[in-house]
Amino acid sequence: MVERLGEPHAKTVNVPVQLLDIQPRAAPEALHELRVRVPVHLHRQLLSLKILRGKSLAETISTALDLYFADQARSAHGRAAEKSEA
Repeated sequence: MVERLGEPHAKTVNVPVQLLDIQPRAAPEALHELRVRVPVHLHRQLLSLKILRGKSLAETISTALDLYFADQARSAHGRAAEKSEA
């Protein structure tokens, strides 16, 4: 006999750290290692930027991520402004 289990208890939820009252272990400026798999075409673009700008791959990725998140923040701010105008 097989017993069906309910929903998994641990769901992925984006909850700000302040709401959970979790104290960060390191300063926000501290560097953390992150390993990801990226499609080959993105890896080639990052390597091209690395060579063209003469920076390390880590610096290139950091710059790319900073630009990406700044663009996302501007987009979110623009959408919020459009909703408030409507």
